[in-house]
Amino acid sequence: MKKKVRVEFEVEIDYNKTSFSKEFMEAFRGYMYPFHTINDHLEHLAQLKVRGLADDDEFVEGYGEIKEKRGITMKSELTNIEVL
Repeated sequence: MKKKVRVEFEVEIDYNKTSFSKEFMEAFRGYMYPFHTINDHLEHLAQLKVRGLADDDEFVEGYGEIKEKRGITMKSELTNIEVL
């Protein structure tokens, strides 16, 4: 037997414009992913958060210590889980 389950999260990310300076964005594209907008980074960080791969007090590959170095904090909340 096989069933699908839909799991939905909402992630709140607190940041400021200096978290993603022009220099940081250019450097990040050079060694990580071709992200061109802050929204690209927010989507990526949100995915890492809900997958348990990033937290405020942790080192995150490509970002460093996100709270201390980038001024970024994240909160996630499970908003829906449903067996389809």
